[in-house]
Amino acid sequence: MYDMLGMNIINRGGYNFKRPEDYNSDKFFKEWDEFLDIRRNIYFTKNKRLINTRRRFQSNYSNIAWGQGELMATPLHLAKMSGAIANKDSLQPSRFLFKAWNKPSQKEPALALSKYAGASELMSGYMKEQSAKVSGASGLQVFGKTGSPERDKLIKQNGKTIRKRVTDAWYTFYVPSPRLGAPIAFAIRIEEIGNSEFAKQLAIDMLKQLKAAGYF
Repeated sequence: MYDMLGMNIINRGGYNFKRPEDYNSDKFFKEWDEFLDIRRNIYFTKNKRLINTRRRFQSNYSNIAWGQGELMATPLHLAKMSGAIANKDSLQPSRFLFKAWNKPSQKEPALALSKYAGASELMSGYMKEQSAKVSGASGLQVFGKTGSPERDKLIKQNGKTIRKRVTDAWYTFYVPSPRLGAPIAFAIRIEEIGNSEFAKQLAIDMLKQLKAAGYF
């Protein structure tokens, strides 16, 4: 899913990486393994010292499995992921231009976000559970996921430029709209506020206004 959306996860994918023709090729995974292994013995998944020990949980592979680790993503990335989950694993291409005056628009085909059937239903179930508070407060059926990612920010201190670790509040979600006949996906990011509950409260306020305006 990260690959399909163009996110950069541990220097794989995104705008800083040349996309291979086949992400699932053995050759590409071997190259990525070798990159992770360079000067990082703890990440060496084939290292016999780590197999069957708790130290393997410190690897980047383990971080990915638990939703941790290094990830470069924008609010648009997360909104597209929520939209793809809402569309039953169908990733719609971005359209920033709705209509052109000099030529008809060509709609690109949707892409399968996951090769595993039923992945979207499984994730939607978790998103529905975590968004019960938002659903109850807004009067809408909301499917969402919060996050409090950390990032480094360059600041000036005593005439020097240093890195400061800050925490943002994220909440990405989708809401089925019977009026539009399709789900609407959102992504909220509040910088340097920490707790993701702030993003959920903003979502509640926003959904109430959209509901009153007749979007749902």
